[in-house]
Amino acid sequence: MKHIFFILIVLSSFMACRTTQKATTSTNMKNTSSPKWEMLAQGANGGIAEQKQLVIKSEAEFKTLWDDTYSRQMPVPECPAVDFSTHWILACYRGAGSSACHGMKISDISSDGKNLTVNISRISPGKGCMCGEVMTYAFAFIKIARFSEQPNFVVKEETRDCN
Repeated sequence: MKHIFFILIVLSSFMACRTTQKATTSTNMKNTSSPKWEMLAQGANGGIAEQKQLVIKSEAEFKTLWDDTYSRQMPVPECPAVDFSTHWILACYRGAGSSACHGMKISDISSDGKNLTVNISRISPGKGCMCGEVMTYAFAFIKIARFSEQPNFVVKEETRDCN
């Protein structure tokens, strides 16, 4: 019964929060395009505690990272098939969060011909949020067509407004 009550509290804390982000205006208007990308997997219970972003260019590298990411789950989900002759994987890790309200999202991916910009939001709870106290390790795997641009991962902090 205690477990069911705890699960209900955690779920209600997710539903009670909404995310806010300060709007920014760019004065440098560049020609950018949005390359096609696909979210292969994401979660909050990964096995990698540090914040980092990687470009994965081989099947062996992807399989190793996949197994490390899912090391806290049994059984480990099957690693998706990716044709690395045409696609690469972007692996993004939030780093450790101290509650169920900590998370991460990929906001946008764009290219200006020289740089591939990946916008990542690290989400944290604001004042008044009721969050389950649990360590979280948010992650995301993104499949994207191979690119020649320099990857630029832009990490922004967001706070959930629970009022």
